[in-house]
Amino acid sequence: MAQLRREAARGGGEHIDALAELLGRDNAPALGPWMQKHYNRLFAPQQSTAAFVQNLQSARS
Repeated sequence: MAQLRREAARGGGEHIDALAELLGRDNAPALGPWMQKHYNRLFAPQQSTAAFVQNLQSARS
């Protein structure tokens, strides 16, 4: 999770690419910049992985 946070802050990376594949996103290269833009909404301090997934799904809606 820590690596995903760092990559989201940078706007891309291997873990975000893998996440995009798992999510089945058609426009995988756009996920990193999108996560960077929504970083504060996606990553609350001391949150669990389950909370991150819920935040990700909520933000994508």
